[in-house]
Amino acid sequence: METDPGTGEKQRVRRVLLLFLLCASPGCRTLAQGVNERADAILADYRQRRTSIIGSEEPREQWVTGQFTVHALSDERGTLLERVSVRSISGARVLLSIDRLGGGAQLRLRLTLTNQPVDRAAFSAAVTEAWVRTDEGPDVHHLGTVPPWLLALAWAAIERPRSEGPPRTLVVPAGRFDGCVDGVHPAVPLSGVVERAANGVRRELLEFGDDDGGALY
Repeated sequence: METDPGTGEKQRVRRVLLLFLLCASPGCRTLAQGVNERADAILADYRQRRTSIIGSEEPREQWVTGQFTVHALSDERGTLLERVSVRSISGARVLLSIDRLGGGAQLRLRLTLTNQPVDRAAFSAAVTEAWVRTDEGPDVHHLGTVPPWLLALAWAAIERPRSEGPPRTLVVPAGRFDGCVDGVHPAVPLSGVVERAANGVRRELLEFGDDDGGALY
């Protein structure tokens, strides 16, 4: 029996229209809802963990393969989670990973640098390549010239603030940190931030370590 050449296309259109109608209904879960639910669940789990005490430990300002931090970033729009990790260091090649989850979206950023930067200018010069994926979209590759918004996002995630002042004790989901100065603790790698507000965003440390843990997805 012959099939109308247009039958398959008509069936595909019907399926698309049916999916659209279903997702227009109040009961349809969107990708953004799923992302937010996962972020909320992870954050709730961190807040229920037992608090450990972090005192004067060996400084972790020098990057080492496997170092990672997980922060909750909050502003007037809500809260999202951000994980930063040093994937590998080999000669003049540093692979850095930044994952974000929440705020109705997820972002995965992979950067290649020539070295560990000491300031913003050195960071921009050190980045040679970037791969970025938003939600379930394809990976977008940037070689040589990386968009300014990606550089700004990445620098905010790794910048280690210069701090001064009297030491304080801060308690966050990652633990109780004795000896914080301006919200920064030497035992925390990468940005070193335990709890700090800047540019309308409050960062709160949820987890850190040297074993490439803390995966968000």
